[in-house]
Amino acid sequence: MPIPVLVTVYPELDKVSRVEELVKWVTEEVRKNEPTVSDYKSYQGRCDEPEHTVFMIFFHIENEAELHKRKSLPHHQHIAKVADEEQLMRRPLKYVILNGLTQWSR
Repeated sequence: MPIPVLVTVYPELDKVSRVEELVKWVTEEVRKNEPTVSDYKSYQGRCDEPEHTVFMIFFHIENEAELHKRKSLPHHQHIAKVADEEQLMRRPLKYVILNGLTQWSR
């Protein structure tokens, strides 16, 4: 059964547009290159401090081994390099494996 994962991205205040570009770019790279990922969705929002934009990426992945392999994939290596070189993040990415509790829909 696929594992639900939530990634939170914390861009520097003056780098939000650049990080948004990269989120859109990596979304397409994941679609093309990661067949073990499904239901990939990204969101932009604000944290408890209104000026702090965050991006949240939600997806399912086949298993934890596949999740750990992702760091070595070329598009993730590229994102890490660019984020470091351009000092895009105010804190590291946060990956959370989710465990379902309740669900409903209308």
